[in-house]
Amino acid sequence: TGLRDLDAILFGAAGFLYDLKIKDEYVDRIKSLKAKHFQNLGIDSMDKAEWNFFRLRPHNFPTRRLAYASGVLSKLINDNFFKEIILAFEEVNTIKRISDLFLDIDISDYWKTHYNFGKANPPAINAIGEERIKDIIINVVFPFVLLYSVSFNNTALKNNIKILYLTSKASGRNEITRVMESQLEVKAKTTAVQQGLIHLHNFSCVKGKCDECLIGSNVFVNEGKVDYLQIILY
Repeated sequence: TGLRDLDAILFGAAGFLYDLKIKDEYVDRIKSLKAKHFQNLGIDSMDKAEWNFFRLRPHNFPTRRLAYASGVLSKLINDNFFKEIILAFEEVNTIKRISDLFLDIDISDYWKTHYNFGKANPPAINAIGEERIKDIIINVVFPFVLLYSVSFNNTALKNNIKILYLTSKASGRNEITRVMESQLEVKAKTTAVQQGLIHLHNFSCVKGKCDECLIGSNVFVNEGKVDYLQIILY
């Protein structure tokens, strides 16, 4: 399965090819491939209005992300990409090795010089940034490889993943982690703590369940505070 076939499927399913007026060789080709694959696969398309471009840098546009996803799928289908990821967990610098694998992902030539259909840009050095790759490693690679280790009873691999997850340095802070660090007076130095704060925010704080949470009870009850929802005021 080639990159253009995967581009046709992903961009078609994302709704970007519907009523697309841009006319060039690449667009014409993936439109043609989309018609063929959709007939065989029975795929429904999203509404492209569901995708958010607002306040994003062109390099982070959904179109660029989809082009990168197409490259990852191509690597998984046509090469030994998953095997390379598994073997990386046997190396000393696992995160660096996996990052290099994802930095080496190839995308269609069109998306090396475009950030949207018909919108050209100077060639980018990498298809995706290092911070985004770290997000992929933490949120996609670790859970998937952990499932693999459990399914095949690979205890050594499972232990390696847990150690890496608990010790890897936190990535860039966002609005949620900044608020949680401020309210709870903690510093998220590792990915595990950072994701713990996000989980706490999403499943307890914004739902007003502070009295059901050990941390919330300590912050609010022990300090005599009653305005539970103050923790989510940005």
